[in-house]
Amino acid sequence: RETLWTSVGMAAGTYNPVIASASGARAAFAMDGSGSLTNAQVVNLSNQVEASGYSFSSGVSVGGKVADRWIVQGGVNYLTQNSTYNSNAVLVDGANNFKLASLNTFSRESYGAAFYQASSPYTVSSSLQYFNIPLQAGYLIINKDFGWQLQGGISTDFFLQNTLSAEDAGFDKVSQGGGDASPYRTVNFSGLIGTEVSYRFGEHYRVAINPGFRYPLQSVYKSDTGVSAAPIMFDVGLKFHYIFR
Repeated sequence: RETLWTSVGMAAGTYNPVIASASGARAAFAMDGSGSLTNAQVVNLSNQVEASGYSFSSGVSVGGKVADRWIVQGGVNYLTQNSTYNSNAVLVDGANNFKLASLNTFSRESYGAAFYQASSPYTVSSSLQYFNIPLQAGYLIINKDFGWQLQGGISTDFFLQNTLSAEDAGFDKVSQGGGDASPYRTVNFSGLIGTEVSYRFGEHYRVAINPGFRYPLQSVYKSDTGVSAAPIMFDVGLKFHYIFR
């Protein structure tokens, strides 16, 4: 019988943005130095929003039984979402220097005097980083040395930063954290649903495989950006449990 345990694990998978609106990523950058729309400088940065990619997470958790077949578990995780996309715009600052254009740079007040213009396509690598606090409930369908459970819950997601790089194109990295100037919500909530297949070996150890889905309950972007996207993520995790009792 197992009533209290701790776990360490990691997971890898894919994520795909579900776009409700990306009009802000198109219209916001269709401006010249005076802020006026021009046919010659209509550029499109929606590729940053629409890019799919892969994810990686790691973390620790504590779980326990609250009834014969019901469990509750929670913990902390570090999550990254990585993707690549093509951009066709550059940022031109007051000194006529060209920089990587993105939703990140557009949201910064320090770039208020800068403008964007169309360019030859170049490849950008994006890395989104989050700190997650998941809380889940599970039901044990098979409760033996071989175990199988269904689980679901909610995760509180704290945005850390987004880092963009286009070194092959000669641009410096661009990093954007949270705060008022960021296009990303500082705190978001995600629904979790998945399953766990495990095997107990020895008195204190169990190894488990965890396929699961994560879906944001609202857009990861702030409403005033004109962009709405909620990336759905599927991953497969590997966990090692240490059973206290």
